[in-house]
Amino acid sequence: MKQKNRFLKVLTVLVLFWLAFYCYYSFQGYVLTEQKALNSLLRGKEAQIVYKKKVDEEHTLLMLQEGQYEEAIHISTRLGMWYRVDGSMSLSKRPPEDSMDYTWSASTNPNGNYDLMVAVKIMDPKITRVVVSNDGTYEFGIDPEENLDDIMFLSSVHMDLELEDGYGIAYREIPINESTAMVFRGLDKDGNMISRLW
Repeated sequence: MKQKNRFLKVLTVLVLFWLAFYCYYSFQGYVLTEQKALNSLLRGKEAQIVYKKKVDEEHTLLMLQEGQYEEAIHISTRLGMWYRVDGSMSLSKRPPEDSMDYTWSASTNPNGNYDLMVAVKIMDPKITRVVVSNDGTYEFGIDPEENLDDIMFLSSVHMDLELEDGYGIAYREIPINESTAMVFRGLDKDGNMISRLW
């Protein structure tokens, strides 16, 4: 009888602990599966994930496509079982003559910094690499004198996007004062800059 009572007490404590745990994360907007987190963004059955990148154990980046509409999504994970969409942004559609669609977003996080997310879709097959920076060079066109060493020197944020199937996406936590306009540069396989957008 004592063992049964002890078992019931332990079971009750575990259930109460789980309920408290569940309520804590639920009130913060977390759900138990990645798909449930995405359901709030899915507008129809045709939406599909076209690109996915796991940054680390707590951050996953996705590119979602539905017809002509494409959206970059940041999902945060806690304890490997709680999922929440922490940011989403649609790709900025550029004129057909431009080399890539792109977007970026910076939003405050609990640490007092910004969660920066950048994403691109490449239209020019010559582009094999995209460099994103906050160096503040906003002139149109390509500067033949510009090089990546200068860009790294002038910028406090410098992200080299890995491209896969024409998509690239990256996440980084940055200080708030570093969230200035981002410049997207497309490079070919030889490292030549063939596109610059901001």
